[in-house]
Amino acid sequence: MTTFVLVHGAWGGSYAFRTVRGPLRAAGHEVFTPSLTGLGERAHLSSPQVGLATHVTDVANTILYEDLSDIVLLGYSYGGMVVTGALEHVADRVAHLVYLDAFVPADGEALNDLTGAHAGFTTVGPDAQWLVPPAVRAFDEGVDAAWHLARRVPHPARCFSEPVRLRKPLEDHRCTRTYIKATAEPRPSPNRPSAFWATADRVRRDPAWRYREIDTNHMILANRPGELVDLLLPLVLDGFRSPESRQITRTETRLPRPERTQTTSHIQMALEKPPLFTRRRKTTRALGSFRRGLTSQEVIDDVRDM
Repeated sequence: MTTFVLVHGAWGGSYAFRTVRGPLRAAGHEVFTPSLTGLGERAHLSSPQVGLATHVTDVANTILYEDLSDIVLLGYSYGGMVVTGALEHVADRVAHLVYLDAFVPADGEALNDLTGAHAGFTTVGPDAQWLVPPAVRAFDEGVDAAWHLARRVPHPARCFSEPVRLRKPLEDHRCTRTYIKATAEPRPSPNRPSAFWATADRVRRDPAWRYREIDTNHMILANRPGELVDLLLPLVLDGFRSPESRQITRTETRLPRPERTQTTSHIQMALEKPPLFTRRRKTTRALGSFRRGLTSQEVIDDVRDM
């Protein structure tokens, strides 16, 4: 079993992962999707004091209080700022980082630095404007856009101006890294910069990263949740190996098994299988079920008795 901690983006909430949680759990994994302070079902906690450090603490405390380890930590969009900052507190508990069409800041960078959008928001004074209205986003045909738009709420501006703190460069941490790009998003132009495309073009040539793509716009969680699950489950099967280690042969990575004699019973043989055998079978079967078009409940029923 692997533990996933999935962090949503700006103006969103944990509900964004509602069609991702079920398939991952059906494959035998634990999934945590904390809502950041002031967003989602915690919108009533919004205030001018909520900033990036608040959200970093939200995620770090989820991991620490639940005592999670060897996790897959995913940040979507603005969530990339949050998971990067969380490494400062929980790096030893993260096995793999996934940036889902997300910002990847360096130490001292704020989201506004990456986007160039230095809006005139202020958190003090009688004319204080400390909430950023939701960005206009498009959804694929067939997606219940009204359902999602009704749940998007203004975002505390301090989150976008507060810099991330990460004393050790991202690539120097022991965890492996994957970047997933939404390729239907427009390429950058002089009048339309894109921090997401800039990062994607950089990491796709970097052997320290895995790079994957999904053919949709930025609203991946609503548009293509099944394809996202298809990309996440192989990370578990691959054991979070770094890209460089993928050259190792199958025999070099195979777990040792005790020698068997002709008198070994079937029960003994089953007990001798590696501890992850059943879980990997469930993950593989669930992945195949989703590709065949089964619903989340059908997949759960399909793998329950394995």
